[in-house]
Amino acid sequence: MVVAGLLALSLTAVPLTAWAQAGWYYIPSLSLYEEFDDNIFSSTNRTSDFITRLSNGWKIGYRSRPFTLLLTSSLDGELFANHHELDGLNRTQVGLESEWIPTLPLTLRLSALFTKTQTPSELAPNLGLQLGRRDSTQLSLASSAVYRFDLRTSTELAYSYLQSESEGVTSTTHEPRLRLVERLSHVDTGTLTYALRLTESESNGAGNSNTGAGNSSTLSHIVTLGWNRRLSATTSVTLEAGPRITGSQLGAEVNAGVSHRFFRLVDASLGYSRSSSPIIGQTGTSDTQALSGHLSMEPLRSFRVVFGAILSQVSTDRSDTTTEGAEVAASYRMTKWLSAVARYRFSHSETD
Repeated sequence: MVVAGLLALSLTAVPLTAWAQAGWYYIPSLSLYEEFDDNIFSSTNRTSDFITRLSNGWKIGYRSRPFTLLLTSSLDGELFANHHELDGLNRTQVGLESEWIPTLPLTLRLSALFTKTQTPSELAPNLGLQLGRRDSTQLSLASSAVYRFDLRTSTELAYSYLQSESEGVTSTTHEPRLRLVERLSHVDTGTLTYALRLTESESNGAGNSNTGAGNSSTLSHIVTLGWNRRLSATTSVTLEAGPRITGSQLGAEVNAGVSHRFFRLVDASLGYSRSSSPIIGQTGTSDTQALSGHLSMEPLRSFRVVFGAILSQVSTDRSDTTTEGAEVAASYRMTKWLSAVARYRFSHSETD
């Protein structure tokens, strides 16, 4: 059983940007965090510490309707009150975002992101897992070509690549995907998707007993039907589901959600997902499912409050891990460039 709590205060300096105008952009950001973590290693032997974190980032590039190219970068330095051996530049991130419309019916997109971090939990945010503190890297690439035949029908050919490395385990996932999108009515949209997912894992045996050893390869065929309906001006529903065939095993691929806006002040959403994916630092793939909720409100101008909760389960041949997490954050924009943020996060995990 792993229990972790995090209380953080921060000051963030970032300009408000209007992307509507075409041209060159340079957007810097600077954040200073002071946080208390009562389980810095996310282990059963809880160790607490105060952490001061300075985050510096920027985004630079050109943005217009036919062509966009943006480069991003961020650096995080951390100072620990007691565990000085953990001090250092503990997170580095560089990325690329691009879009090109060579002809009106065709849109090409390419994005890339490389992250090096001491906290691999941030590389799997949709599951709320607590993965301790260790050197980890992740490279993600996503490309797509969308062709619109008419106002109702379009098709998308996409490819994604994900490589993660932690504790001597390297996992690589290739996923080409073909999707047909049809606008069924002014409020309904349907999709038909076929995807091929190949996941390969290699381990040098240097990690702990939970990482596994040796190499593995998993190939899955996925077919899903999707439906999106706008029930009203403030409510929408999304459902995408279908079979996932891996060898002789049959699984389910599900992505569902509902969102609603109350009184023009409160945005609420509820989502459920089920899939199969590698977990950073572990060999092979895991069956994952997660139920999450999100609530945000702006009771006063420049003051925003956000609540979030997640319940997830990760199943492998060796173990089942159930995680419950919750987070609350409040932010206040003091000036055009400066915001103050307070955040509390709680997580509880049990492994059978």
